[in-house]
Amino acid sequence: VEGCSRFLARAHRLFDAVTDDAPTEEQLKAINRCVAKVTEETEAMRFNTGISAMMEFTNAATKWEKRPTAVLAPFVLMLGPYAPHLSEELWSRLGHEGSNAYAAWPVADESYLVEDSVTLAVQVNGKMRGKVEMAVDATQEEAMAAAMAQEGIAKFVLDPSAIKKIIYVPGKILNVVVAAAQKK
Repeated sequence: VEGCSRFLARAHRLFDAVTDDAPTEEQLKAINRCVAKVTEETEAMRFNTGISAMMEFTNAATKWEKRPTAVLAPFVLMLGPYAPHLSEELWSRLGHEGSNAYAAWPVADESYLVEDSVTLAVQVNGKMRGKVEMAVDATQEEAMAAAMAQEGIAKFVLDPSAIKKIIYVPGKILNVVVAAAQKK
């Protein structure tokens, strides 16, 4: 109960810095991910994960200095089935007349759901040594070049000829297997 109360309080506080500015790309991605997830989970009657998606959106939106009405209005509509009284209050604070129960459910824009970059975990001999930000469709060679450009990773692969094997799973992981160092 306490966690739910904190979430609703945070959701209410989001509306302290509402602006009529145009939303940023990051904000549009966040609300569209939330709309898609909440819609999917609500239709499948998995309400806890729907609420979780709204909590993730609230956490992201809390960090924004300006919170555009265009981003918060769909959030309020999704909050309606879960917290109707709060949702109605926030709907009126956004300047809308009447009940939001009669407003159309928001629809996610698929173009904002596609990720153009991913964080790739880099391992050397099975141990996590760093992360690199890569394009989703990066090749093994590009991933290897980006990894070797980082000092924290490159120090474990001093001799490129000592590389025995490279295991690359696009968008997930790069594992470099290096021969053990020769002892003198």
